[in-house]
Amino acid sequence: MSFLLAAHFVSAFGVTSFYYEGRPLVMMPGESRNISLILQNMVGNDDMKATAEITEGREIAVILDGLDGEAEYLVPLGVKDVQVNIQVSMPSNARRGERYEFKVLVGAAPINEGEGQLGVVQGIVTTVPVYAGAEEKKIESTGRGYWRYALAFAVAAAIIIVVIAYIRKRKSLKDREFYAYQ
Repeated sequence: MSFLLAAHFVSAFGVTSFYYEGRPLVMMPGESRNISLILQNMVGNDDMKATAEITEGREIAVILDGLDGEAEYLVPLGVKDVQVNIQVSMPSNARRGERYEFKVLVGAAPINEGEGQLGVVQGIVTTVPVYAGAEEKKIESTGRGYWRYALAFAVAAAIIIVVIAYIRKRKSLKDREFYAYQ
């Protein structure tokens, strides 16, 4: 019976984080930074009401959109860019390479539930790893390396073409001399 009741609830509610285990947030000790999680509701029949709460790591992260560490969001059907704004603060005594993390629980339920329907709440936990360390240095390419390789390739190609042309010309002259004596 519960399967039949749940079969009417189809949703593609999701939470996207730009930071995860393979791509952690790296911050300097004492630094504060605002980041966002993205809520989306792409498939289904209803707009969704979502709540976000930091369940672990409250010492380094706080949700900026609500009160008392919890916030509510309206995520209309077909929308994929509702932001959960979070401020992350790296402790000033953090050592380089030290790992922190915080977890955000996002619960979502349809807004347009009819009377007599059971409320189905989805819960999604997103973990954001945070490392203390040096800022990522962006290397700006001047393009010099590319031009060096392109120039070397062009010179090598020109030499090969000249050698092949010389060999063909020489062979052509030898063939003419051979036929001239017959």
